[in-house]
Amino acid sequence: MKVSTLAVSFFLLIAGAQAGAAPVNWTLSSVSFSGGKTLSGTFTYDSDTNAYSSVNLSYFDGATTHTLSTVHLSSSTRLIASSGGNGTPGADLFGFSPALSNAAGSSSYTAYVGIYNGSNLSSSVSAAANISGVATTTVPGAPTGVSAQALEAAARVSFTAPSSNGGAAITGYTVTASPGGITATGSASPITVTGLTNGTAYTFTVKATNSAGDSAASSASNAVTPAVGIPTLSGWALLVFAALMAGMMLWNQRAARRES
Repeated sequence: MKVSTLAVSFFLLIAGAQAGAAPVNWTLSSVSFSGGKTLSGTFTYDSDTNAYSSVNLSYFDGATTHTLSTVHLSSSTRLIASSGGNGTPGADLFGFSPALSNAAGSSSYTAYVGIYNGSNLSSSVSAAANISGVATTTVPGAPTGVSAQALEAAARVSFTAPSSNGGAAITGYTVTASPGGITATGSASPITVTGLTNGTAYTFTVKATNSAGDSAASSASNAVTPAVGIPTLSGWALLVFAALMAGMMLWNQRAARRES
């Protein structure tokens, strides 16, 4: 058989799926094979998009070290990477069982090194190895559905939390008014922004924050104009209470007339 490409193949036994979590950075501990061959490196896998990134495997074939970073095929159960195209040193990582997921952790596996012929390995040898994964953390997605309600010298801003928290809990939200840049913070929707100028029209954007930082700003809310006489949130509560009391008094009066 004609030798075309050196390759490396792995069977990984990785526990636990965790759909919707952040991508995982996987680290291959150094593996030693007969003939002085070694393999180590890192790659990132995201099961939400079924894609590999930042593939950086270092393969020493006994004489030369090759950096394998060009991805030719990827799935939850297989990754083929090489230092270039056909005929270059490459790696075939296959047989992930269970399939790779966004669940961080560690596992043992068997690594195979040999010759990659375009689809399979030949003349392969194997060795026991280990892999470990650490979940990545990115900023959250932007909040959505931002809407505003005018109050007196203030506005009440409501929004929907982002679908992605970036792999870490969201610790708070920041609402920014435009014009003026006045901000208010809170742990959940709604958030009231105070210190606004009555008679000025405002829109609002919202950012979410986790341990990695702030999200992009949301789309702007509808425009609202604070004004004198618009009840504040506490004012609305008083109005509702007053209406309830008036209703009770009217009911009592009608009941008394019926009894008389």
